[in-house]
Amino acid sequence: MENKKKIKFNGMDLFIVLVIVAIVIAAIYFLTGKSGGNGGLATSNVVVKTTVELKAKDENYANAIKVGDKVMIGEKEKITTTVEKVEVKPAETLGYDIVNGRVLNSEVPNEYDVQVTVIANGTETDNSIEIDSIPVRVGQYAVMFGKGWSSSGYIINVDTDAKQ
Repeated sequence: MENKKKIKFNGMDLFIVLVIVAIVIAAIYFLTGKSGGNGGLATSNVVVKTTVELKAKDENYANAIKVGDKVMIGEKEKITTTVEKVEVKPAETLGYDIVNGRVLNSEVPNEYDVQVTVIANGTETDNSIEIDSIPVRVGQYAVMFGKGWSSSGYIINVDTDAKQ
């Protein structure tokens, strides 16, 4: 004699299947973003201008950085950029005037603050500005090196222009 078992499927089983399907759909939605692909972020190709401030350098160092030089930024991931502008200013530090009890900026003799503006092609999304898929932010520590010089400082400005 054959023993035929009838499969029983009730409302509770249907509810469990629907909950599992809803969890899978929600996970896909939140992990890939609303529009899929790039996580729902609008991207555009731009020219990224980044200014890095190098503090307290001597005169020879300040003159070693030339407009048009290729500069690498970063320790692990390297970003290739080109120097667009170099500004050299006398180095300043905070000083205390004990006679009048004031804090003021004082020049540091024979030292200069160098602001190096570099440009590179990058992308701008809703959340970040990137060069070579590496995010670039104001306040970020930047190790820089070019032909005959290297230094580190902080990014003080990031700006984008539409790519021509």
